[in-house]
Amino acid sequence: STVFNIKDFLGKSNYKNLVIPQYQRDYSWEEKQFQELWNDILNISYLRGNIKSNHFIGLLVLISYNSGNVDIVDWQQRLTTIFILLACLRDHYLHFWKSYPEFSKKAFNRCDQINDLIYQDRSDDIMKKRLSPNSNDKSFFDDVMFYIKGENINKDNDERVLTYEREYTEKSPFKVK
Repeated sequence: STVFNIKDFLGKSNYKNLVIPQYQRDYSWEEKQFQELWNDILNISYLRGNIKSNHFIGLLVLISYNSGNVDIVDWQQRLTTIFILLACLRDHYLHFWKSYPEFSKKAFNRCDQINDLIYQDRSDDIMKKRLSPNSNDKSFFDDVMFYIKGENINKDNDERVLTYEREYTEKSPFKVK
């Protein structure tokens, strides 16, 4: 077993193509589970001042294949939510980038850093997501990952995407400085 922090797992590991197998349950987190994860994130952000502080947020179980694919055996709900939060955070910075010229360079850099975490390849204007949900969640997840506020991608998913955006924005401790 290997111990990762989430930043290293998403940013520095060789796990570029994360797959949620079909046999895993569909994404089903509600407010209660989201709030528990959000509390973990807040605890981590408060501990950041102490470099030696770590916060255990769960056990991630993977099966790695020679093809480069990695099946998420356990932790798929939490990992999916982390990717959704990263997309919401990116969109939050994107709003600052477009709306406040004084923040544009910093906000653009933050968007770029987040995109490096959630996409495995961004060359030639191709954006291949690092996390591939099961087929039942693909449409919703694609809308979250590629969502730009005010532009509907799939009307069926729009309200669900807006709910995540709204909940993230209202609860976010992160501000552009």
